[in-house]
Amino acid sequence: MYTKLLQWFHKEGRALPWREDYSPYSVWVAETMLCQTQVERVIPRYLLWMQYFPDVFTLSKVPLEELLRVWEGLGYYTRPRYMHETAKELVKKFEGKFPEEYNALCKLPGVGRYTACAILSIAYNQPYPAIDGNAIRVFARILDLSLPVETKKAQTAIFDFGASLVQKGEARLVNQAIMDLGAMVCVPRKPRCVLCPVKEECFAFQRNTQCIRPVRRARTRETVEAVIVFYHRDGQVLVRKRPEKGFFGGLWEFPWQENASLDELIFKHGLSSGSVPEWVGEIDHGYCNRQVKARIFFIDVNGWPLSLGGYVWKHIDHLEQYPFSSFHRKAFRLFQKFIMGKRGMNT
Repeated sequence: MYTKLLQWFHKEGRALPWREDYSPYSVWVAETMLCQTQVERVIPRYLLWMQYFPDVFTLSKVPLEELLRVWEGLGYYTRPRYMHETAKELVKKFEGKFPEEYNALCKLPGVGRYTACAILSIAYNQPYPAIDGNAIRVFARILDLSLPVETKKAQTAIFDFGASLVQKGEARLVNQAIMDLGAMVCVPRKPRCVLCPVKEECFAFQRNTQCIRPVRRARTRETVEAVIVFYHRDGQVLVRKRPEKGFFGGLWEFPWQENASLDELIFKHGLSSGSVPEWVGEIDHGYCNRQVKARIFFIDVNGWPLSLGGYVWKHIDHLEQYPFSSFHRKAFRLFQKFIMGKRGMNT
């Protein structure tokens, strides 16, 4: 299996920007971005990140808000916050170099088992298995695991099998071969077994169970409704920066609330428009374990103070420079179309 994987990878492996030099920094940035995020979304953001923050020293000195702005759209915003902390710690304690020991890496903020193994194997070519989502799927099929992959027993079996492969040498190439095999051949639905270089060693293929592997526990996603209001005055809208800690920490947002009516949201903020709210539109967005359906409104106001309840007025044309969550950025895009339509009606 080992030889077949490497032969396939040399011929079919993906050309990805973070595979150009295998530096610990580039591996760390890429693997952190790739956590629960598709490669297609990561590539342009990775290139932008490396343009702005080419090394640990640069990253350690930039304001967190600038870092969040470049990250915007990738979600899971605790990741860039931890990266900022890690960069500072690497500069302070390790002269900007990534440790080459597993335990030392795992002590860095936000660096867990997977990220540590990825850095050690891909950057330093040490024999550690990097078990990402693709690897879990590939190994669950090769082993034909009937247990949910979230169970400790299944995770141990998967990790041990991956470890047995990298122990044979070229951990860097083996781990990336498994990642690419999962992304290109051993895909979630309708795996392309005819193209698989290791199908003869795959128990699921032999037993025709590949389409029901891996087994996963059922996950539920809460469906909620929300209201977002764009209070508008002379080309400006009300926005605020969320607290640094917690949900959407450090990101900017528009007045909004889950499970509330428009009147409730206005009353909560102690605001009174004197104008009739206008319907902007509706968006659907998923984050964490929620699927949110948000109704968006526009209220044109005059004579309000420059700041109110933590909110401040910012010009619409300047909002691109502030970091927003994908949820609020999506609402803002819809609002921009609405404003352009109103301007067109008034010309």
